[in-house]
Amino acid sequence: MLALSPNPLYGSIPMEIGNLVYLRRLVIHNNKLTGNIPKSIKTCSSLSRIRLDGNQLFGNISEEFGMYPNLVYIDLSRNNFYGELSQQWGKCHKLTSLRMSINNIYGEIPPGLVEATRLSRIDLSSNHLVGEIPVEFGTFVSLFEHNLYDNQLSGHIPQELGHLTNLEILNLATSQQII
Repeated sequence: MLALSPNPLYGSIPMEIGNLVYLRRLVIHNNKLTGNIPKSIKTCSSLSRIRLDGNQLFGNISEEFGMYPNLVYIDLSRNNFYGELSQQWGKCHKLTSLRMSINNIYGEIPPGLVEATRLSRIDLSSNHLVGEIPVEFGTFVSLFEHNLYDNQLSGHIPQELGHLTNLEILNLATSQQII
């Protein structure tokens, strides 16, 4: 485990972090870190928990991360990441919480995200997402919280979301074009 939060740390995350191949938890939130996520982090396939929220990190979200078969929790909120969400997040089959709010992520929400069948919390709010909410999201039986507010979504709210018996929070506020 590498935990450095919260602190006034600044600079970038060192490339040598990739040498920590058995690292399970990376907790560096609420600092003043800048720069890209080192590509070497892709070698840390044992990661189960990643918290990098509340920094000033940037980079293309679809290129920065690898496959993490043990990933349960990731929070990249309140940074400057951009790019489109990758279908690869759906291949993190143990993932229960995906938080990427308040970034510059754009494009459509990938329907393949539903392959991460254990997701209970999704927060993609305050980005630049467009298109419709995937109908496939109605299959997230464990989904408790679904935040998509402050995006540019359009289309219908899928009726399939009504099948989510565990859903307690569905926030689509300020997504004014949803009908």
